[in-house]
Amino acid sequence: ANDINEFTRRPSRVVGGGQGLPTLHNRPEVGETTAAQTEASASSVSENFRIHNGGQDAGFTESVNEWERLLVATKTVGLPELLDRPHGSPVFEALPTETNSMHFDPSNPLTIDSYQAPEYNRLAVGDRPDKIAEDVWRLVESLSLEEKVGQMQQIHVSQLLDRSGHLNASAVEYWISKKMVGSVVDSPGNGQGEYAWYSAATLANLTNSVQQVALAQGSRVPVLWGLDSVRGANFVKHAAMFPAGIGIAATFQPKHAYEAGRIAARDTRAAGYQWAFAPSADLNVEKRWAHNYLGFGEDPLLLSSMVRGSVGGYQGEYRGDRARVAACVKNFIGSGVPFNGKERSA
Repeated sequence: ANDINEFTRRPSRVVGGGQGLPTLHNRPEVGETTAAQTEASASSVSENFRIHNGGQDAGFTESVNEWERLLVATKTVGLPELLDRPHGSPVFEALPTETNSMHFDPSNPLTIDSYQAPEYNRLAVGDRPDKIAEDVWRLVESLSLEEKVGQMQQIHVSQLLDRSGHLNASAVEYWISKKMVGSVVDSPGNGQGEYAWYSAATLANLTNSVQQVALAQGSRVPVLWGLDSVRGANFVKHAAMFPAGIGIAATFQPKHAYEAGRIAARDTRAAGYQWAFAPSADLNVEKRWAHNYLGFGEDPLLLSSMVRGSVGGYQGEYRGDRARVAACVKNFIGSGVPFNGKERSA
């Protein structure tokens, strides 16, 4: 499994026109390489390809020689250069020989001692609009069938990163411009990112960089970023953390579920993510199930009341409040009733 993961993270798999690796036509300013460097690089990538790929792959049939030729004629291209160059011209990124060890994001947020929380209104939370907004319908109707299919795709953020944990400009363009994907999921800290734990500012810099490409290419629809912010924005460094659902349910006070959702939404949105995969609404039935702690217990009435409060906290008046996110009640019907207690055996 490690070998497979290592190979599928290679940034050069997803450059250019989408069907394998394109040719180097109109290649700007390729750096000079000595004969010794060329031979050493070609030998290294050739052996690496044979080890990790077994010499064949159903979706990637280019020869080892093509890898060798591209490796010695590449350079890393940043997002500013990607945005400035003519649309459609080829971009290739160098394949680093080393993968940096993950370390902590050094940036820290500003802190405040206290703030005034809005008053909880039980009657005003969890309500959905009577109909889909007109501007949303107009946007959907403006898309082609291919673009609509692309909007239904969701990829993991690791597919946008290079081996050093930074944004891979070629991959960003491929998924946005060629595949027109609508959504990206997770934190780069869970997928070969530079840091083990990203601050809101660092995540926002990454998500905003991708949004710049999304608004300039492909369907020109902003990417929907999703994050598992279930107990607070737990994947965002310095975000507020809360008890698991079972702990909040023990208070029998939906206002606490609302507040936890509201603050989780604020910290999630600060990182550039507009969608939280929360709350967990699974009804606990099987005591051997390892996810019982995430939900709001085994009583349907209490659970529904807590879920309503939580969704209201996450979403609020989301169209006019940029500190809110879209909620995602999860996981699925019967998820809390695995017949042998094991995950996904329901």
